[in-house]
Order: sequence, then C-alpha cells, then structure tokens
Amino acid sequence: MSAPQTPRGAVSPASGAGTPASSPPPTPRGLTTPARRVTRDGDVQEAKFGTGSTAAGIGRRPRPQEPWGNIVGAVCTLGIPLAVTYAYGVNVMHPGRLVIPGYQFWVDLVWRMPEGVAFRPTVQGIAMVVAWVIFQAFLQLFVPGRTSSGAALSTGARLPYKLNGLSCFVITLSVVVGACILGLLDPTLLYRNFGACYASAVFLSYAFGAYLYVHYGVFWKRWQGCAEFEADWGVLSFKEFFGDFWMGTARNPRVLHVLPVPLDLQFFFSTRVGLTLWVICNFSIAAAQYTNCSAALDAAAVQCEAGDFSRVSFGMLSICLMQFYYALHYFLREEVAHRRAGSCRETFGFMRAYQDLGCMPWWYSQFAWFLLASQGYPVNFAAGNLVTVGNLIAVSGFVCAMSILGAANQIKSNFTAAAEAGNLQGYKVWGKEVDYIKTKAGSYFLCSGFWGKARQVDFIADLLIW
Repeated sequence: MSAPQTPRGAVSPASGAGTPASSPPPTPRGLTTPARRVTRDGDVQEAKFGTGSTAAGIGRRPRPQEPWGNIVGAVCTLGIPLAVTYAYGVNVMHPGRLVIPGYQFWVDLVWRMPEGVAFRPTVQGIAMVVAWVIFQAFLQLFVPGRTSSGAALSTGARLPYKLNGLSCFVITLSVVVGACILGLLDPTLLYRNFGACYASAVFLSYAFGAYLYVHYGVFWKRWQGCAEFEADWGVLSFKEFFGDFWMGTARNPRVLHVLPVPLDLQFFFSTRVGLTLWVICNFSIAAAQYTNCSAALDAAAVQCEAGDFSRVSFGMLSICLMQFYYALHYFLREEVAHRRAGSCRETFGFMRAYQDLGCMPWWYSQFAWFLLASQGYPVNFAAGNLVTVGNLIAVSGFVCAMSILGAANQIKSNFTAAAEAGNLQGYKVWGKEVDYIKTKAGSYFLCSGFWGKARQVDFIADLLIW
C-alpha cells in the first residue's frame, strides 16, 4: 500500500521541517525567485530561476545539478554513441585495427557493408529490438517474484519493486536456446543483423529520451498524484535542455499504474533490457565463429560455412562464459544490486536509457567481436593451449574482480539497510566502527571497508573484468 501523499507545497518529515505548507505567491514578471540547490556532494548553494522557468512561484525544489551540465550533456549525447559505433566499425571492417575514421570509414560502415551488418536501421532490426523490449517487459510484469521496497523518496514513500530478474533471465535463455535447438532460430541471427539492431537501438534510445523529457519533464504536472512523484520532477529551465535530456528530469518514472506493481522504467531498463541481450549477443558472435561467418565490403550478404568447434578460440569461450557469469551474478544478488542502485538516487533520462538499450549489449560485446575479427588461436586440447600464463592471468583477474564486486556491494547494501533503519549505533565494517558522512541532503556516504579505499569500488571491479 502506498504511503499517503504529501500535499502540494507541503514538506514531508523526510525532507525537513520549518517550511510553510502553503505554496509561495507567484513571482512578478521580470523578477527571479531564489531557491536552494543541493549539489551532488551535499553542499547547499543559492540558485535562481528566471521568469521563463516553470519553477517560479509553485514551491518546487531544484534538482542537484552537474557542473557544466549542458556542455557535458551535449557532448555525451552525441559523442558516446559515435565512439561506440567507431569501435564496431573497427572490428567489422578492419579486424580490430585502429584507423582514423575519415569520411570513407563512415560511408563504408553505413552503405557498403552487407545489409544487417551495416550500421543503419532496417525494418527487421527495429522489429527485433521492439519485440525484445516488449518480451522483457511482459516477463517483468507477469513472471512471479518477491516484492521489495525501494529506497525512501523525499516524500517518505517507498516504492514497491518486483524482483524476478533471475526467473526472467532463465526463461529468456531457455526460450532462445530451445528455439535454436529445435531449428526455429538461427544462432547467428543476431550476428547477421548486429549493425541493424544496434543502429535501431540507438535510434530508439534517442526517441525514448525525447519521450522522457517531454512526458515527465515538460508535462510533469500530470504526475503529481502518483506515488513516485517528487517536488524536483520536471523541466526547471529550458536553458538546461542538454543537461536535462542527458541526465533526466524524474526519478523512477512509472507506467501502467493499474497493476499492483507498475512498470518502473528506470528499474526495467537498468536490469532487464541490456544485460540479458548482452549475453545473447556474445553467444551469437561465438556461433558466427563456429560457422566461420564473414562480412565483406560490397558483399550481398553474410557468408557462413558448416560449423566446426575447432574454430572457436579459447578467448571467445572465456569471454562468453565469464560475461555470462557476470550477468548471472547480478540476478543472483538482485536485491543487493537494487539497494545499492536505489541509494544513488539518480534521475532517469537519455543517459540511462541509452546505456542499457543502445550501448550495453552492443558495446560490451565488442570484446567478442574483436576475437571474431582477429580470429584468436583455436581450442586445441592436444597442444595444451588452454594452459598458458596469459589465460591463467585473465581468469584469475576475473575471479578477483567478481570477488571484490560482490563483497563491496554486499557491504554497501548492509550499511544502507542499517542506515535506513537507524541502526548505525555500534555498526561495524571489517570489525571496526563504521565511518560515514551524512550529507546535507540527508544521504549517507560510506567511508569504511572497500568504500573507504575508493569512491567507486564497483567501477574498479568492472575495469578489471574488461
């Protein structure tokens, strides 16, 4: 049952006291209204909203702002997809060798590669991506799972979440593998349409980013009666377009409120859309190596041969299995990961939508693409290729990274739970009294254990894995 809603203009106990419950009077035209802005580090600064801003005169709270938000947002919105596309072009056209991406590079990638592999949307590519998202949304909504409460909002409410990720992961892979075994699905289908699906996913990410900006940013008022609404939702100033488009204008936006647990777009895209698809991309690329598929400039189509396991390199097997375990590890510890992500309190915009739909499955699978393009040494049990110093270092590094990732996330999850319950008195990490900082924004910054050694321990583990 949702917590009672805070009346418009009032302040809930979670957000502080002492503020009048009534809305402030409208700001006269030509004047500005001062407001308090909380930075990412918890500092409080004075901010002003001009008369062109919808924030003036209605008692809204400004969001934390990134420094140089507009510039960073514009550069990242346009630059990151371009960089990922360049990596794909290098692998598919130049066997993994770095080249200067001149005009001809992009012409070849878009128009001269076979359809499907070329980086341009196709009807089939768009249909595949849309069907994938719908299938994952159906599983998220209707596969049984335990309901867990998310992090406290500024209103004091806690949103319900259905944690059925492991079941959805197993069902999806079972359907895909079963269809391949029965001959209903070509294992190389995703490889043959990789460029088209990737281009379609990027296009749909931009479209979805625009939807988020308009639906939850410009028309924020329509969501005021929803449990997930907070006072800093929406577009506060159109001058911050690129920053808001990139970072987002709302946290935890939801649809299908008629269901017992609505579809939380932020949670869904972060955990369902990209992670499983990344695993499937890897195995489809491995299937292309198994059948010796190739895509050449000006070729009419992708060419494949009869399958031969000896073509599959040890590196390809390692990448597929280790990254499969990475995804499986997430779903096995979904509640821990969800608690850690919920404590970040990030808004949901193009950045997160693109990250999970238009980037993760296509960028992370470039490691497999590189191995396919460079055709690493094959599995040869007689020659003893499996036991080499390089292989042992790679596998050992992965095991070390996963151990750090799991332990660090568990420490953060346990601390967050204790902080939310107000049980930090005498709380210990690694046998020592916990050290933390409570910011002016009310959040807790853990400074013990792994989190006392580095700010983003999980990122360090990810870097070791890659």
